[in-house]
Amino acid sequence: MNKFQKKRKAHRSGFTLIELVMVVMILAIVAGLAVPVVGWLRRSANYSAQANTTSALASNMEFYRTTYGNNAYPDRMDSLLKADGTLIDYTDGGWGDLFVAGSITGQALDCLKPMKFVYDHTDTAFEGLQGNPGNTATIPRAFYGGADPALCAVVDVDGTDEPAKLLNELYPGATVDAATNTITYNGDVITLVGFGIGQSNTSVGRTMASAPLDPRVDNSEVYGRYTAIFAVYETRKGRRAQLKAIVNAKGRTTNNALSEFNQSLTPE
Repeated sequence: MNKFQKKRKAHRSGFTLIELVMVVMILAIVAGLAVPVVGWLRRSANYSAQANTTSALASNMEFYRTTYGNNAYPDRMDSLLKADGTLIDYTDGGWGDLFVAGSITGQALDCLKPMKFVYDHTDTAFEGLQGNPGNTATIPRAFYGGADPALCAVVDVDGTDEPAKLLNELYPGATVDAATNTITYNGDVITLVGFGIGQSNTSVGRTMASAPLDPRVDNSEVYGRYTAIFAVYETRKGRRAQLKAIVNAKGRTTNNALSEFNQSLTPE
């Protein structure tokens, strides 16, 4: 091999400027294609995880009812109210549109007879974490056996968006009474009551290791735990409350999350 050929071989051992530019352009194109797909996969994974969590919590509460609760759901749940009787702060839509501060009495309260205590938040605005760990409520209040009517969070049956979606899912075609926040369905007069699955509830340490937080919201600013929605009956004496749904911190049920997951399977 002559001297000229050696120099040419040494010269061709690296990339030219044009080749480097082409490589950078290709990488930029690949990155531009990959970033939306990664975002789509993240959204799909979030919807799937939410559906799994709400479904697992519903199964857990039913397991507690049949195994430890003597046909009753866990006691000492979060009331979703502040100690002054107002709904806890939530300004991020979804959950905040689902409930209003209300009360139940008489036969409806008897449906929740085994729930002796609930926990309220402080009277001040929701400022950072309460309780330990997480933002579970901390002020105990006698529920059944305390004041009658008993203060609680009830589904705003006359509301739009999240309340309308929930009623259409649980009780399609139900008659709504906005004055009393009840519905009539198949002859039953029903109030839908919500309780947060906080760290103090009696299933913790028995059927669940801890009460989960919803990772999709800022738990330092809003109530970020999951909520159980129970049907209590005004007209059926002796009937206990029935778990109807678990919703995440955005007010989404398992079916909502599954629907969003299915829709997310096709990337935009």
